Amino acid sequence: MNPELQAPGCFASPSIYAIDSQYCQQCVAYRECGEAMQKTLTELQPVINVKDLIDLHEKARKKMGIVREPEVAAVVETAFAASSPLPQAIERKTVVAKVDFEIDQKTMDLIANIGNVKAKAQALVLAKTNMIERAIVALSKGENPFINTPPRFLNVACDMLLNGGFTKASLKKALMERLGQSEGTAGSHVSIAVAMLQPMNIIVARGKTFTLNPAIRT
Repeated sequence: MNPELQAPGCFASPSIYAIDSQYCQQCVAYRECGEAMQKTLTELQPVINVKDLIDLHEKARKKMGIVREPEVAAVVETAFAASSPLPQAIERKTVVAKVDFEIDQKTMDLIANIGNVKAKAQALVLAKTNMIERAIVALSKGENPFINTPPRFLNVACDMLLNGGFTKASLKKALMERLGQSEGTAGSHVSIAVAMLQPMNIIVARGKTFTLNPAIRT
């Protein structure tokens, strides 16, 4: 089975993945995540100053005695060099944890109310790429915001929300059937989805069923 299908929501996040992290090393998608994370950094570099993240990951590789092949290492420094014109790089004035968009205080307060650690990490990943706001706008229009955007388990969850909602059991079953996830992985993703979407006011509970919050519908 493709390890990416079993990966947690933090997959490929430059601000979460760490090559020397014991937690990351235990993940089934550890190698694939590292490669995807490097690609993410490459794509971000032309428009966002991510030098601190690049240096951080390079330092960790050196600490572990891992040296990238020259042609691979050059990708980060030279990617998009042939493209012209390039957008002006945006200097980040925030800590390393914030890779992309500034997170407004209201969103930070909502994220702070998320009790599930993995759900909180997932919410931060989405907030950094402005995906929470984009998701709410898309859902209000009856569109699935995660059709071409990871994580895939949220694609399934949003599809079910747009078609009446889901229970924890029905979402778990759908993740196992549609994505081929194991029972354990599917159960974990259900917990993350519910623990994140409910405090963010994207879903509401009606008994055991979770439906799209009527307040965000147009």
